[in-house]
Amino acid sequence: MTHAEEERLMLLDKSSLTCAEAEKLCPGIFENLSNVLGVTESEVDDIHALSQGLTNVSLHVNADGDEYVYRHPGIGTDKFINRIAETQANEAAHELGIDRTFVCEDSKHGWKVCRFVPNAKNLDPNDPAQVKRAMELCRSFHESDAVIGSTFDFFENGVGYERLLASHGPIQIDGYDELREKVVRLNSYSTRDGYGLCFSHNDYLPLNFLFDEDDTVNVIDWEFAGMSDPGNDFGTFVICSEYDRAQAEAALAFYFDGHPTFEQRRHFWSRVVLGGWCWYVWALEKEAEGAGVGEWLDIYRSYAVDYIDEVLSWYEKAN
Repeated sequence: MTHAEEERLMLLDKSSLTCAEAEKLCPGIFENLSNVLGVTESEVDDIHALSQGLTNVSLHVNADGDEYVYRHPGIGTDKFINRIAETQANEAAHELGIDRTFVCEDSKHGWKVCRFVPNAKNLDPNDPAQVKRAMELCRSFHESDAVIGSTFDFFENGVGYERLLASHGPIQIDGYDELREKVVRLNSYSTRDGYGLCFSHNDYLPLNFLFDEDDTVNVIDWEFAGMSDPGNDFGTFVICSEYDRAQAEAALAFYFDGHPTFEQRRHFWSRVVLGGWCWYVWALEKEAEGAGVGEWLDIYRSYAVDYIDEVLSWYEKAN
């Protein structure tokens, strides 16, 4: 670890930050806050780091009596996140009432300002009532008229992350080529199911839900949003909730308001597998960049490896 990285981690662990320390973590923060909120540096206080996500640094700031979150893009995110698409998605989600916290994003530089939700709670993936709300909510924006100018496909994006990973050297991982060959076959079957593209979050996980004190929910962090297969949000939700088969089946029933057909179930499970592979390759690339995601790499991989043979068989036995 370099001295700069050690200093950065030390600042993130502090209970409060000076303006100089905040500027070091997030260059340009005060100029940007001034342009968006009309405040001077002297009107900004109570600065501290929030729980750091996998891709960014987020600071809490009090700006002239109102609380905000300032998001600064993380290391290497410009290689795999389309900030123009993210900005469009944030604006669409705000307009649909799905994310009321959004204030502004700079689509060129990737910084963002949102309203802070005091005493917020994340979604509990073990609470059936909350899971039902999450599945009904994503189906609602899937069926909305919202359109943004980019797409997100688990297989194509996974291939893109693979190219970035290969730029660090040959991919020499036991079982990788065999898994990839199966993923190619499954993607072909899943694509032929004919699901159209819809407005999707694509990083639809419990930590991206904020329930306020009135039990109103906001879905935040639309970095990976795009016009996508509707099964993508279900797939990511299952993976990042670390669901077993029974929990995933219950969530699927909530999405389809009852009992999904065999074809619907097969297709949505294909997105769990393809999502596991996509996020596994993403995690490998992050690790190669020096910003690894810890145990999540193995969690992502497990959802591809553990289910791919069974889901492939559902397609191949029917053909």
